[in-house]
Amino acid sequence: MKTVILIIFSIFIFHFSVRAQIDPYKADTINQLITEVSKLTDKFKNLSFSGYLQAQFQKAQSSGIESFNGGDFGSETDNRFMIRRGRMRIDYTILNDKAYRKIYFVFQFDASERGVVMRDMFLRLFENKWHNFILTTGMYNRPFGYELQMSSALRESPERGRMSQILMRTERDLGAMISFRPQDKNYKLYFINADLGIFNGTGLTAPLDYDKYKDVIARLSVNNLRIGNTKVTLSGGVSYLNGGVATLNKVVYQPQKRNQEIWMVADTSAVNLTRRLPRTYYGADCRLKVPLNLQNTLEVRAEYMIGTQPSFATSSVTPFSIPMDPVYIRPFHGAYFYLVTNLANKHQMVLKYDWYDPNSRADRLSIDSQEKGFSKADIKYSTWGFGYSYFFNPTTKVVFYYELVRNEKTLLPEFSDDKKDNLLTIRTQVLF
Repeated sequence: MKTVILIIFSIFIFHFSVRAQIDPYKADTINQLITEVSKLTDKFKNLSFSGYLQAQFQKAQSSGIESFNGGDFGSETDNRFMIRRGRMRIDYTILNDKAYRKIYFVFQFDASERGVVMRDMFLRLFENKWHNFILTTGMYNRPFGYELQMSSALRESPERGRMSQILMRTERDLGAMISFRPQDKNYKLYFINADLGIFNGTGLTAPLDYDKYKDVIARLSVNNLRIGNTKVTLSGGVSYLNGGVATLNKVVYQPQKRNQEIWMVADTSAVNLTRRLPRTYYGADCRLKVPLNLQNTLEVRAEYMIGTQPSFATSSVTPFSIPMDPVYIRPFHGAYFYLVTNLANKHQMVLKYDWYDPNSRADRLSIDSQEKGFSKADIKYSTWGFGYSYFFNPTTKVVFYYELVRNEKTLLPEFSDDKKDNLLTIRTQVLF
């Protein structure tokens, strides 16, 4: 961008220079033009553009499957081409005289066959006395866990796990956050990061914030700690979310023990209309990276979440509008595990396993169509993923990924056996 501007204005300057040889009074105009060009190029040197395109083909095990890998299939469709992500990002950075960041602004949008939507728009203000603290405000990733904040361009699996997508829809939210993130690599606490933020809780799925309650999210993490005298590094963190939702329906269901069995029992107290229904998550994650030699690495990654989720009768997804129907409060837990190998900067193989149990108190034989109050929203899922990526160069790769999706076998007629919802994804990704 800067080079193009310089070329264009150089042509103009050359033109005016020639004219100035004929008319010496043009010299002042040329000097003024040079000054303006210099100011303009100084502005653009702080600006950068980047992005990536993910185009893919998918083949499902059967038509019309529900999928957390790019969305559900049409009722008569078992294969599709799609642009999963077409991202364009603009970064604007201002540095101080010591080359530390002062201001950082990001705008990113996503374009696909489904339309164009904003993904990120945030501003970071850096404290420039100790170079340790940052204030972030706008729309950006929630600071919870590791997979949630990992870029889709870098992640080894095509999508985040089922648990992450259900609990933290679209990953992003509107809010403000204070962070401890040292800029000086020689600072003794450089390896420690801490975030504390407050967010609407609705994310990108709601057109506006529908209630007065906010999500408070905190995270403490350590990065790249050397184990002994080896090159093996350990990273990890703990996360906490404390939020809640309001409701316009006084009926609230929760699992309780009745006649030695667990039922979803209704509370019809009028106080439910005025109280905050709890939404609380706890998380822990860790990553172990082992260099095998100069070009090959092995990484093991894991994350576990547990908490309480208010949602609906047939879905455990985070509400995207104020609930009008009865609310179901469920205790949940889930996890994911990655085993990743990178070979010679050309080949990458990944084995992934994740599970999500939306109601940890519901036994699979309790989930039926009878009066106990359970539904498909209480079914536990687990997924095995097998992937291989080939890197043509540092910016272009092709991904082959197959996932085996397994659901609990329950007494619900449509879930009495495992659904035929395995999925093959072939994706080409280009960075620029």
